[in-house]
Amino acid sequence: MKKNYFKLSLTLNIVFALVAVAFSLIFYFYSTQVYEGEAFLNFLYYVKTFFDLLAVFIGYTTIIYAFSQFDFKNGLISIGVFSISFFISFLFQVVGSIIDNSGEFTVDFLVYVIYYSFGQGFITQMIPAFILAFITYKLTKSGTQRINSFFSWKNSIQKTMLIGTLVIFGLNLVSHTGFTMLPSLISELSDYGSITRDHLTAIIVSYVEIAIFYLVMQYTVYYFMYKIYDGFVIKSSYKKENI
Repeated sequence: MKKNYFKLSLTLNIVFALVAVAFSLIFYFYSTQVYEGEAFLNFLYYVKTFFDLLAVFIGYTTIIYAFSQFDFKNGLISIGVFSISFFISFLFQVVGSIIDNSGEFTVDFLVYVIYYSFGQGFITQMIPAFILAFITYKLTKSGTQRINSFFSWKNSIQKTMLIGTLVIFGLNLVSHTGFTMLPSLISELSDYGSITRDHLTAIIVSYVEIAIFYLVMQYTVYYFMYKIYDGFVIKSSYKKENI
């Protein structure tokens, strides 16, 4: 049962990590071409972001399921499964940066790209994964209940999903505000003395995007992927019992 689960989860993590890479390449290729199609470029950006996050959230669900349904050791294995998805993303960033800056390539540049890509990915993907593993372990170690509705604070698994969603949403909200919005606001106020309508619209849109991706999408992926994993494990267990 566990062996079949990890085979499935490993396959899904690798496949969706590669799909995310494919859409990143499509977006990069189109953005470097001289086309008049900003609307389509924006569409590709959202598609790319969707698949980037889908790969990450599927990995997080792998961790939630393993820690809630198996023992601590198998929970750690699930982190290893997700780390393969993280490694694919990291490798793509390194190779992409080298290709994009091939004219300026040096050993120092390679070292910088490796450290920067690994550090950024570790902070944005692996640290939330560890936090989610801790939350899942603490909330489900006394037992779990079957999921029967889309939301339930009384269900330890869904409570884990909700808290994990809010924590990761909060981290991204703080990061976006502190490292993107505030510097851009300070710069614009310094240069023009006020905020333009376009800038204000961009700020509002950016926060709406974060809410959609890190609240709505994140929890939805957790819920449905957990149901998929659970259905697969139950089916595998049933087949094993009837062999």
